[in-house]
Parts: sequence; structure tokens; C-alpha cells
Amino acid sequence: MREPTKTQIVFADLCQLYVDINKNRRNPRLFRLAFESYIFKSQQLTEAMRSEYKQQTGKKWCSSDFDGWNEYTNSVKKIRNAALHGYPIVLDEAVLSIYPNRKFAIDEENEHSSPKKYRAAIGRSFIPNPLSETFCSGGLGYQLKERVSADPASTENYVFPMKEYVFYELRWDLLDLGVFSDIGKGQRVDAIKLILKSFPTLERYMRYYEEKLEKSRLNSYKLDYWVKSESGFGWVMNPKYRESEIKT
Repeated sequence: MREPTKTQIVFADLCQLYVDINKNRRNPRLFRLAFESYIFKSQQLTEAMRSEYKQQTGKKWCSSDFDGWNEYTNSVKKIRNAALHGYPIVLDEAVLSIYPNRKFAIDEENEHSSPKKYRAAIGRSFIPNPLSETFCSGGLGYQLKERVSADPASTENYVFPMKEYVFYELRWDLLDLGVFSDIGKGQRVDAIKLILKSFPTLERYMRYYEEKLEKSRLNSYKLDYWVKSESGFGWVMNPKYRESEIKT
């Protein structure tokens, strides 16, 4: 089994970070660390490609030749540049809660008369603690407009979330730097959405790199350059490359 290359190691790290980000949604500290690592690893991937490509082909690697970049990968780049220049990545906690479509006590008379089966509410924490391991925001229980139980303290008089979607939003200091300027106005982009939209592009970028590298490798770096000797002991140069090297 061959040792993994520089780019394969970095890309494997990115794949693991993608898993960790989705797994640690309710742990703000671990989520932020994984998100920040993902932001920086995405650039390390290109740096590893430049070094490896130059070594194995004698040519320069140009990431701009890849035509798959999009507004989300551009935002990842802008966030990374901001973080490198003194703007640590701090996130606001948020949760989207899904409730049965019932009338809340706080609703106006004609509010929420929709025929839909569900209604949603977003809760945010604007005083984030980036070092906390406890998710503060959470779906609240709302008192129903029409009581079910005569006991005002009974939980039957309240409605609670059926499902919750935890996410994190970038703080205003990063937003003021225009890190999402390439994304259409009015689109809400949170940290998780940014990962979900950018990671598939990095996967395609990695495949593009490996295909280009395979086509451009110097003979001595090709996987079949060394073959087992006929005796079965040791390795020898593949005859098909020996002739070409003699000619050069």
C-alpha cells in the first residue's frame, strides 16, 4: 500500500472536518473549531497541490484553471482572509423550531391563519460564548391562545417544537467586511449552509487535480515506473520508460 500524498492527507482532513461539523452542531466550541479548521484547510489543499504538482511535473499549478469555483467557495476564501487579518471566527447560535400550526397566545387575532400543518420560529443567541460546549438557544414552549386544561400551569396549555434545526450565523463584524458579497442579496447563509454548498466543489476540485496530475507527471513519478523484477526480488525500471529516457 502506497503512502498517501500531501494532497490526499489534507483532503482526508477536510472530509473528516465535514463530518465533525455536522456531528457537533450542539457543541458551540467543537463546531467553531471544526468550522475554522475547514476554512483554513481549504487553502492548505491548494498549497499542497502547488508543492506536489511542481515536484512531480516540473510545472506550476494554477487553481484558477479550475472552472468550478462558485459564490460559496469565494465566501470561504474571504472569511479565511479576514480571519488571517485579525478577525477571529465567532458565531451566533441559532435554532429553527418547527411547531404544529396552533394559535399561540402571543399571536394577533388574524395572525397565522395559514392552512399549513406546521409553523416555524427562529431563536438566536446574540451573546455567544465561543468557548462554551453547551448550546444556549433552544425552541421555546409557547402558551396556546385557547386553553386545553383548566390548570394554567399544565403543559397541555403549551405547544413545543416537533423538530429543531441548529445552525450558526457569522457575526456582524465579518458580515460588514462583505464576506457574502458574491451571494445574492436576501439569501440567508449560515455556517452549515456554507459548508454544504462549498464541500462538493472541493471534492470536484480534488478530482480535477488528480486527473491533471496523472496526465502531466514526470515518468519517475508515475505509479508504474517501478515494477517487480523477473526474479521476484527487488524493483526495476519499467522497460517502457527505459527506452524513452535513453532517447531524451
